Amino acid sequence: MKRDSIAFEEKFKSKTKIASFFEKQEEVEEMIENMYKPIDLHQIYFRLKEVLSCEQRRNFACNTN
Repeated sequence: MKRDSIAFEEKFKSKTKIASFFEKQEEVEEMIENMYKPIDLHQIYFRLKEVLSCEQRRNFACNTN
């Protein structure tokens, strides 16, 4: 009985490792796809506007000119 539960645990561990590998592989593939997408500067700008305060945006604009 104990041997059966140990065997089951080993199978379960190996299956979760395999599932985890494929999940990670999917994430990596998505990251690679995103690397080759063109950068949308307008989207970045509007996202920065949402996140940065008015003063921070002003400083950012002054530092980039």
